[in-house]
Amino acid sequence: MEVAQAKHLPDGIADQIREAIFSRKYLPGDRLPPERLLAQQLSVHRASVRGALRDLEAQGLVRIRQGDGAYVRDFLADANVSVLEAYLFSKEGQNLETFRNIQEFRILVQREMARLAAERRTENDLAAMELILSGEEVENDPIQFRALDWEYFQTIARASHNILYTFLLNSVRPIHERWGALFFSIPKTIETTRRFHRLIVQAIAKKDAARAGSLKVRLLNYSNPLLLEGLAKYLGGNP
Repeated sequence: MEVAQAKHLPDGIADQIREAIFSRKYLPGDRLPPERLLAQQLSVHRASVRGALRDLEAQGLVRIRQGDGAYVRDFLADANVSVLEAYLFSKEGQNLETFRNIQEFRILVQREMARLAAERRTENDLAAMELILSGEEVENDPIQFRALDWEYFQTIARASHNILYTFLLNSVRPIHERWGALFFSIPKTIETTRRFHRLIVQAIAKKDAARAGSLKVRLLNYSNPLLLEGLAKYLGGNP
């Protein structure tokens, strides 16, 4: 392992151990090196290592046995949603297969989210959507439009009146922030997204759940291949 960087030390240490777990350098059941040895390897204090291990335990990546040490857990079986961001931005998670998984997730969640928003929305929900649409109509900068796009997602999630959708959406926000501008730099994506957003809000306003869900899937079926192609160029693979 490398020396922990200047970021908050327990976070930097946890990042390195997570990377080793995700890459299967450490397998489920393996005992991590003792705190003392980890501290020496990383040139940090044992207290920093101890804090990092507590964070990893809270995420379901390790199990600490008092007086024995920290043992690696099977992250596919035990890790919780708090580890999602770390995995998606790890070396192991930066691949096209992971992004295909994200796209499948988006279709399942966002379709149902739009359907529920149509069934449950309030007049205040609609007003919030219309405010965002008015901003989208005059925005053509990819970075600024990405921010409006995220606000649009949030208003749909809130209009579903299911707090789990809001939490799930927030868990993938770093992905949207990192790759959204890349997508909206592709010609005509802003114009097309703007048009679909308007149609989806119209369906929600009419409480047409089936149409709202269908339009959301159509938008994702349009955007997913373009985003995957852009990511393939960035990562140096094939979509």
